[in-house]
Amino acid sequence: MLFTGIRPTNDAGGNPVVSSAQMTAQLRLDDPTELLYIADLVDAAAEYAEQAMDTSLITRTCTVIHYQPPMYLTSVPVFTKQVKLFLPRGPVASITSVVDAISRAVTFTHERQGTEDYAVLTGTFTMPITVTYAAGWGTAAQVPADIRLAIRTHVVSLWENRASVSDTHYLPVPHSLEEFYAKRRRTSSVA
Repeated sequence: MLFTGIRPTNDAGGNPVVSSAQMTAQLRLDDPTELLYIADLVDAAAEYAEQAMDTSLITRTCTVIHYQPPMYLTSVPVFTKQVKLFLPRGPVASITSVVDAISRAVTFTHERQGTEDYAVLTGTFTMPITVTYAAGWGTAAQVPADIRLAIRTHVVSLWENRASVSDTHYLPVPHSLEEFYAKRRRTSSVA
């Protein structure tokens, strides 16, 4: 499976997932000279959140190519039965197209199971299958508040700990980022 898709931290209107005003308030800063550094931290934390949850924050077009059928099917190149293909980034807003190896459109439906999205294919098709779809919560304002808060919390941690080593031992706070992102992580239950 090959996945492609850019990871913007601003929506089409240029609105960031977390604004510089929100971060300067969170960090209690009065000095505007650090705004570029803070913007870099926000971008890094937002990209980390997307990777940790296997999700897209802002809606964008994604493409995934499934070279092999799911493990529950035989490895013949042409299929005539229903096949369920996992879509690795979400939440999926819509599936734009599904085409097979000979550029033939494949009949499909979109199925969601918990946090997982699938393209369910029917009809005859030949692997590999290319699925193009829109994934994300929408605009920056539509990203859930708890995710925006987690990103701000991550930025504060990066701000306060600018080095990769420390002579002090830190303990994770309850409801850490890793626990939070693990609960929202998208994983495929179908092999």
